Amino acid sequence: MPSIVEFKVAKNSASSSLASAINNSVGTLTVATGDGANFPATADGDFWVSIDSEILLCTSRTGDVLTVTRAQQSTSGAAHDAGAAVELRITAEAISEMQDEIKHGVLEGWVADDAQNPSLGTLPINAFVIDVYIWVEQAFDSDGTDQISVGYDAANEAYSTLASVDVSTTGVKSPTLGTSAKIVDPTSRAVEAYYVNGGTEPTVGRAHVAVHYIVATPVVA
Repeated sequence: MPSIVEFKVAKNSASSSLASAINNSVGTLTVATGDGANFPATADGDFWVSIDSEILLCTSRTGDVLTVTRAQQSTSGAAHDAGAAVELRITAEAISEMQDEIKHGVLEGWVADDAQNPSLGTLPINAFVIDVYIWVEQAFDSDGTDQISVGYDAANEAYSTLASVDVSTTGVKSPTLGTSAKIVDPTSRAVEAYYVNGGTEPTVGRAHVAVHYIVATPVVA
């Protein structure tokens, strides 16, 4: 499946003006009456605003009052007069944050008693697996220890091993990572989950496998 990406919520073209002057270091500011609602709620994440050439990080908003960290992103704190424009901005740092989110991805899929080695998707080039989770929704019922690993091709335990995962009981499992995890791989991989039963073939069983990864960005000399 594609990457799961969460972006901060922002309102288009949010702008107002200072209700009163501020000096070069004060940590709160008040915008024009009623205009606070034009800006995002910080429950959705911090956001950036600009006043003249200064960039400020807003960490809390209550009504028309914004709590801010001054002089961000290589700008200088300055005094600003009442009426100065306060504008929501997509800054270089905001774009960098979004790029970092995009680099994170999840491959996921279900393992069932009747489909034992499903494809979880394709790991892109220059990716490295950072974690694997297995949620056993329904226990597998063979008469032995049932296990799931994650890997590719002949490397069935490349990303997570069988050793610490018993899927004959329900719950979320955090398996031991394989030797290919946390290593940047220049090759794209078709990732699969591999089920091994410890006895007879199961008649029931269902588990969700999630492989979390990051795509590394090579530095161009």
